[in-house]
Amino acid sequence: PEMIGKYLGVTTKNIMLVFTVLLLVMVGAVFVYSPAEILHSIWGSSTMWIIVIFIYYIIATMLPIDKIIGKIYPLFAFSLLFMALSLLVMLFIKQPQLPEFWDGMGNKGMATISGWADEIFPCLFITIACGAISGFHATQSPLMARCMENEKYGRPIFYGAMVAEGIVALIWAAAATYFFQENGIVDQLTGKAYSGAAVATQISKDWLGTFGSILAILGIVAAPITSGDTALRSARLIMADFLHFDQKKIRNR
Repeated sequence: PEMIGKYLGVTTKNIMLVFTVLLLVMVGAVFVYSPAEILHSIWGSSTMWIIVIFIYYIIATMLPIDKIIGKIYPLFAFSLLFMALSLLVMLFIKQPQLPEFWDGMGNKGMATISGWADEIFPCLFITIACGAISGFHATQSPLMARCMENEKYGRPIFYGAMVAEGIVALIWAAAATYFFQENGIVDQLTGKAYSGAAVATQISKDWLGTFGSILAILGIVAAPITSGDTALRSARLIMADFLHFDQKKIRNR
């Protein structure tokens, strides 16, 4: 950024602001498609859900946080907790055959199946760590800090989210291990590698039934949707702060 700033004759701060806003907008774009793909498995088309989610992002970005986000997030939180606990219970009830942890210790090479890397390590650790880290950094926005009534709540909120997300990642790692051992990496009907959305949807439907799978899938969808609307809202606030543009009126937003 410093080199680019010198070349263009602008400050490093301005370059970083532009980069940050661009990155946030890209996050919002990515998290339109992935939840749409998952919701498509329940009902409707991917295009329809992309439009619905994008409209929601615009509304959530424009309106005060307590009007939309504050009301819909408790539903997402309930769905996420239901999904994690119900899958954990089903793992104990069904007791699926899972490969021994030590069996994959030697699998560190680049053996491929249909062009997809088939490495257990370090991918397994990255997956679990990603869950724990996302739980921590998801709470690190200024909006979260402003919602706390007392500073002492910081530790249970921040580290609590980290532990909870780590447990969710472990549950899904176990469930996905069962799925891939039973079905392989490639879908025999389509000839394509299973996507994360397809795996999550199939496991939820098989283990939790229709109603339970809907709640579980909503819990899965909650993660990208909440990331997307937060990213776009943050982009708006950064630009407004940089341009000294008042945000009290809706049309300014």
